[in-house]
This record gives sequence, structure tokens and C-alpha cells, in this order.
Amino acid sequence: MIWINLTPSVLLLMIYGCFIYNHARKPLLQIYPAIILSYLVLFPSINYIFSNIEAVNYFPHFQWLFFFCFHIPFLTALHYSAGHKNAIPENIEKLNFNLSIKLLLLLSLILFIFCFTAFQYDLFFRRIGHLNLVSYTNKTPYLLLYIYRGAIDTSFFVIAFLIFTLSKVDSRVTFFKSYFILLLAYITIFIPFYIINSRLEVIILLFSLICSQTKFYDVITKRKIRFALFVLIFIILHTLLRELVTEDTNRINLNSVLEFSTDTLNLISVRLDSMAILYRVYNNGFNFFTVDLSGIFHSFYFYCDFFFNQSAYHSIKNSLVTSPSVFIANNFLYSKEIDFPKSMVLDFFLTFGLLGLLFASLIYGYIAGLIHRNLLSSNNFSFAFILSLYLLPQILQFEKEGLTFFTNIIKWSPFIICIYILRPRLGNY
Repeated sequence: MIWINLTPSVLLLMIYGCFIYNHARKPLLQIYPAIILSYLVLFPSINYIFSNIEAVNYFPHFQWLFFFCFHIPFLTALHYSAGHKNAIPENIEKLNFNLSIKLLLLLSLILFIFCFTAFQYDLFFRRIGHLNLVSYTNKTPYLLLYIYRGAIDTSFFVIAFLIFTLSKVDSRVTFFKSYFILLLAYITIFIPFYIINSRLEVIILLFSLICSQTKFYDVITKRKIRFALFVLIFIILHTLLRELVTEDTNRINLNSVLEFSTDTLNLISVRLDSMAILYRVYNNGFNFFTVDLSGIFHSFYFYCDFFFNQSAYHSIKNSLVTSPSVFIANNFLYSKEIDFPKSMVLDFFLTFGLLGLLFASLIYGYIAGLIHRNLLSSNNFSFAFILSLYLLPQILQFEKEGLTFFTNIIKWSPFIICIYILRPRLGNY
């Protein structure tokens, strides 16, 4: 019976495999579907095989539902939005761009403020000191906290931007070495920060560079198997680091190789199974033919309270229930659960039901296609290119809430606009 229930998963694996194979030299159209496949099909299937929870019996129902209402519309929108002719170029043409010292100073200042805030207010080791994270955050001045968070959420964008900038300009141009040193500083600070505090953000950075940088793509395509093994080993090691060191949960049996392997695989699948929460809320009465705006209103009030009611803002913030999906899920589960696996489709699905699921498939497919076109057809630092370079790592972080993806565009728009205004410009050097 279990293998019959895996029928939609097997079909989706075949469909996604054909889609990825037929979009050669279009890395975003290969990587992004693979990420979605992992969160919505592959790891939920593995978790279904291992799990003995009664609610997981809804697995085949939701796989068929997502098959027709998300996966097929998503792949269709992605294919047609990306176009047919755009593919990653064989070489990057170097042009006579001037580098701005103002942009150099601005990014250096942002990095300095991040380091000062992170170490002055104990916000660098976020996962290790998670119990005190809220209190430390509340003690941080708002301006410093805004720049600190902005530096984190735009760090991959800045790294990719600096790499692209250095690949487009001649090494003889003024400030080239200074920009290179700044790039090394960002990498040196943020790579350890993400390894310590986040789950898979370092992999997201690599994916972003592959999708936007010709040299990275060429290197990886020549070493596909090695890169796949690296990703797999990194995920396993990061899981072990979290389970055995930073959190010490005692959920991995070290006395048997077989149990060690199965425990590790099971923990990875549970951590990345963003469908699991749907089985539970459906089991408790969730109806995907209805619309529930309570989560949207809750998040709206949360953002408004920042300006008009600080006590209410801090109350919601301290509860950690700040997204529509978490708010609605807790209403159905009659309990407070925060750190369950999420995905960008949860907010839409739990709020708007089937219509939200269909809308999410079309909007994410369309946005990803536009990002692909803007990144690979741009020969200069246009606003469309810079915005797409920012959106690239954001959309690849599929485990985040859907509302966060859109609110971050507004929240960090000053960073994006400043970089666009101070961008490299054509001229003599």
C-alpha cells in the first residue's frame, strides 16, 4: 500500500527530471525546481516511509493535490516566463566600468556596524544562545538592529554583487583591490556566521553564485557528482553539528552504524518535510476550500504595532508567532508550535486554500523566470539586474515564509536602492 501511495511522488520525480534535463545552461531553471522538489516531494516521501504518525496517512492526498494545483502550473509558468533563448553565456565581457568609492565606503560601514552589533549585543552565535536571543535583540537600539538584520538578509546579494562586479571590470580600474578586499571580508565574516547559525544558507549562496556567475556554473557542471556529494556531506555534517554540538538533542544513536545512518536520514527528512504540518492541521479540521484571513491580519497588526504600539509589538515578537502560517497552524493545533518545517507556499495555502496554492505556483514560477532572464541577458548594472540579483538568494530559500519573501523587498529596499544609485558606471579609467 505504501508504494502505491508514492505514485504521485514517482511521477513528479520523472516530470521534474525531464524539466531539469531539458533546460541545460539555464541553472536557475534547474536548481530552483530541484529545491522545490526536495521540500515538497522528495523529503516528504522519505519522511512518509519512515514515519509511523497517523496524520501522515494524508500524504498521498496532498501529493496529488499539489501535483495538479502547484507543480504543473509552477513548471509551466517558470518555462514560459524564462523564455526559450536565454542561457548562461560562455564568457563574461569586461567593460570600462568605474568603481564608486562611495559604494565601497557604504558597504564597509554596513559590515562594520554588523560586526559591532553582533559582538556588542551577543547576536553572532544566534543558535547557541537562542534562549537569550529575544532579550538580546530587545536590548539592541533600533537603528543598529535594522542595519544588523539588513546586513544579514542582503549578505548573499552583496557577495554575489561584488563577485559579478569584479568579473565585469578590468583589474586596472581604481579601487579594484579595495573591492576585492571587501569581498574577502564579507566572505570571511558571513560564511562562519551562517555555518554556525543557519541550516543550509551556505548551500544557498553556492546555488546563487552558480545561477548568476558563468565561471561558477562552468566549474560545477564539470564536477556534478563531486558537487552533489559535497552538498550531501555538508547537509549531513550540519545535521550532526546541530544534533550533537549546538543543541545536543540525543536523537542520534552512535552505538550502531545502521541506526546512526537511519537516524540521520530521518532527522534530515523531518527537518526538510514542509508538508508535514499540513497533515496535522487537516486532521484537525483545516478546509482548503475556504479562506482564512486571520493570519494576514495578525501579521499586519504586528508590523503596524512597531510604529503605533510598542508593547503589543514586543508581545507578539516575544511569542515568535509573527507569520500567517504559524498563526493559523497554532489555531488548528491548539498549541504553540514555532519551529516546524515551512515553505513559501504555506502562507498562501493556509490563508487562501486551493486558490492560494495555484496563485503561489504561478507567481513563484513567473518571478523565477524573470530573475533568470534579467540575470543572464543583462550587460550592465540595470535596476532590473540588481533587483534580480537580490531576489535570487531570497527565492532559493524556499523554506522561509511566503510573506517574508515579499515584505523583505520593502524592508530592505533602502539597501537595494543605495547600491543601484552607487553602482559601477561606464566610463574611462
